[in-house]
Amino acid sequence: MSYQTPPLHRTASIKIVAIYALFGFGWIYWSDTVVGWLVHDPATMVKIAVIKGFLFIFCTSVLLYSLINRFIKQITTERKQAESVLEKSEAKFATAFKAIPEALALTSMEDGRHIEVNDAFLAISGLQRDEVIGHTSIELDFWVDQQQRQQFFDKLSVDGSLKNYEVKYRVKNDEVRDFELSSEIIEIDGKKCSLNFIRDITERKKFEEERVALQQQFQQAQKMESLGVLAGGIAHDFNNLLAVIIGRCSLAKLRPLAAVDNIPHIETAAERAASLCQQMLAYAGKANITKSQIHLDGLVDEMVNLTKSTIGQNVKITCDLASDIPPIIADASQIWQVTMNLIINAAEAIGESPGEIKISLAKKSVRGDQMEIDNLGAIIPTGRYVCLEVSDNGCGMDAEIRQRIFEPFFTTKFSGRGLGMSAVLGIIKSHNGALQLFSKPANGTTFKVYLPVSLTESAEYQPHQHINPPNPWKGNGTVLLVEDEEEVIYIAELMLEELGLRVLKAYNGREGLKLYQQNATIITLVITDIGMPVMDGYALIRELKKLKPELPIIISSGFGDVDITSQIPGGGITGLINKPYNFDQLRDEIVSVLDDAKIEDYTL
Repeated sequence: MSYQTPPLHRTASIKIVAIYALFGFGWIYWSDTVVGWLVHDPATMVKIAVIKGFLFIFCTSVLLYSLINRFIKQITTERKQAESVLEKSEAKFATAFKAIPEALALTSMEDGRHIEVNDAFLAISGLQRDEVIGHTSIELDFWVDQQQRQQFFDKLSVDGSLKNYEVKYRVKNDEVRDFELSSEIIEIDGKKCSLNFIRDITERKKFEEERVALQQQFQQAQKMESLGVLAGGIAHDFNNLLAVIIGRCSLAKLRPLAAVDNIPHIETAAERAASLCQQMLAYAGKANITKSQIHLDGLVDEMVNLTKSTIGQNVKITCDLASDIPPIIADASQIWQVTMNLIINAAEAIGESPGEIKISLAKKSVRGDQMEIDNLGAIIPTGRYVCLEVSDNGCGMDAEIRQRIFEPFFTTKFSGRGLGMSAVLGIIKSHNGALQLFSKPANGTTFKVYLPVSLTESAEYQPHQHINPPNPWKGNGTVLLVEDEEEVIYIAELMLEELGLRVLKAYNGREGLKLYQQNATIITLVITDIGMPVMDGYALIRELKKLKPELPIIISSGFGDVDITSQIPGGGITGLINKPYNFDQLRDEIVSVLDDAKIEDYTL
């Protein structure tokens, strides 16, 4: 930076001219007047005029010299003062520039050469000042990614400044470190320069990565703990059910004539085990869902009437079900389970003291300007919902219980093991719904369930009914049964033969494909498992569809419906029956598939 001499002060110029004019006019007037008084000879007056002229020139020269010298001294003094101030300012700037602990670099925007750097910059780069000044970052090989450098300067040229731009620099010993770069374009001596603040964030990023890693480890530990609780709870429940089944089988062996009396108990225990598996799938959000258009008010009213007789007389249930509730698309049995669990939990929270459960059902619109948050902290999507609210005036929950209530098998009671609220949450999520929880100790609890409204509103609620076919169904033809479990294939074969069908058995997908290729003309239905060795069910279905796209295929699996449908494109399967299944369920699924496929020669 350099000091530029300012122009002559206008007031000083005017002052010099005024003094010169006054002196000149005064000299001419008074000198002529005095000479006129004293001298009357013309020749003498001419000589005096000449002398007076020389004296005027001499006096004005002395006067002008004095005035100009004085003015120059003033200008010089002001210039020295300005230069002194500038030098002090530059010294302060230089001191601050060097003393700032963050790395600073002043570069030219024209060619990118370094004009000045501070000690912190030199410490980071590992270079000497004369090695940096006058050189570009390309010549010094600072930037790891030259494309990133170009993007940075292009953006800086357009915006004029950049804040906290993350870059990677190669520093001393060829070490690559992370930096945060903030730059501002300034003008010095008419030239555009970039003032760059460079902060080393390598350690901060490492700390952040370690924090994230520790958080992931903590979450993994929580998952393992949750899985441990889940495994223990499942083992507990399944062992109880297996005890019933094994015990009843032992009794049937001991008393063969009374074996038929043990069959209902064995069936009940097996059905409870199947129900537990469905709850686990619901918890994982992979349950088999049979969705249809239903009205929630009829389902809730029916559930309330059923549960009134099972809860204590000390609990009063009050319902407020709006009459204009639109239909929803949902699995009625799973929504039934959600409603039942919420009501039973509310009753258990009240305990033996007198209390009240309030159940309400209303339309709810979530708009963008009214943000709603679910229990997981996620924003509930905008749209129209049916809101089921179940509240009680029981013991309430503290923050720790509210946080853990959706863990599998978590309970505050000595008894009552099960998936409970974790299954409820899984079901709601599988229906694209949301759940809110409000509770404080001694102030009761409120659950709000948001379920999306159906686009059409023509459904009517129908209570659950199991309709048996009026006449036993019998068929003929050949079924290809593919299953790797010996006992399962044995039972399924007997059931199919009982239906009048011929069975070809295969124990993996490759065997099944070979059997089909050998008997393609007589096989009109395939029933296959998914998880098998050699070739799984997915691969088998793809190969069979290549051979005969219209071939009816029923999947028999213990996996959730979500897993299966995500692996097989639309039209790949005709039917799905979940394990475990009984004779009636297998028959109904076959009848449904054959009706849809319009295979008329399959029935007698």
